[in-house]
Amino acid sequence: KLVSSKRQRGRTGKLGQEKALTRMLVPDIVIGAADQGFADRYQDASRAVIVNADGTLTMITTPQYGEFGFPGGRKNPGESDVETLAREVLEETGFLIAEESIERLCTVEVVRQHERFGAVNLHQMNSFFVCEARKAAGQHLDAREAAHGIDVATVSIDQAVRRNERVLEGGYRFWVDRDLHVLRALQGLRPDELFPART
Repeated sequence: KLVSSKRQRGRTGKLGQEKALTRMLVPDIVIGAADQGFADRYQDASRAVIVNADGTLTMITTPQYGEFGFPGGRKNPGESDVETLAREVLEETGFLIAEESIERLCTVEVVRQHERFGAVNLHQMNSFFVCEARKAAGQHLDAREAAHGIDVATVSIDQAVRRNERVLEGGYRFWVDRDLHVLRALQGLRPDELFPART
């Protein structure tokens, strides 16, 4: 069953609590450390690890850096994790997620200070979900995403790791580092650990 965020409304509470959030495939990850003298600001986000039948990943990339990232983004008020996941994946890739395939992978907390926010600990809480999806439409990028030239790419886990390592050699990008941590965690999983029904 393939679902969009609209079709999930009213049903994803049960899905999120009983299926997608009941187990984690890898331990949670924390990147960075808070400055005790700074105020705290939180951002909640959902991100998709779309695994194809041949074991490759459907990811997003930009021409500026050439990195490979996981589609997803910040939650809107009132959204569940899975509703955000479905909406962001459809917008950024044009793919519809198969509801029955969704499994929670891990949570990645990124703590950083950013000049745009001043003396603030920006805590980005990212819920990563493994899922299957299929192409259903074109991208629906917002103005910022379109300006960055976000495109869809199909790559192996190892290819994505190598590319993101090279990108970080040219300068630190927190989102590249975040997704690289998840890619390295995926390297340690067997295919049957991601999708037991496939084996």
